[in-house]
Amino acid sequence: IVVPYVNVVLVPMFVLSKSRSSDWSPFSYHENDGFRIGVGGYAGYRVGGRSKFVLKDDGNRIREKDRTNFYFNNWRYGARLQLGFRGVDLFANYDLNEVFVENRGPRLNAFSFGIIL
Repeated sequence: IVVPYVNVVLVPMFVLSKSRSSDWSPFSYHENDGFRIGVGGYAGYRVGGRSKFVLKDDGNRIREKDRTNFYFNNWRYGARLQLGFRGVDLFANYDLNEVFVENRGPRLNAFSFGIIL
């Protein structure tokens, strides 16, 4: 199952650096600045959805494709924590709304994490 969203992320970053430069700005940082931390949010809109199943029946491959919303919420929003050091950032997202439309699936909130190079 593939459910793509277009997301907008807003995470103000606080930079903890030993070096101070004269061109300091709260909205910019350099990769060699040291440790940084940020907390913010994100929002997104679902732009599609599809699934593909491949089955074998008597030696024949059968492909089933389906394009539907699968009862996923069209909108998603949540909180984001981002930690960085030099040129690498780690992030964690937690959806504040449920993944599925009410009464159309299990009650769960998405959690994701990753690395930004």
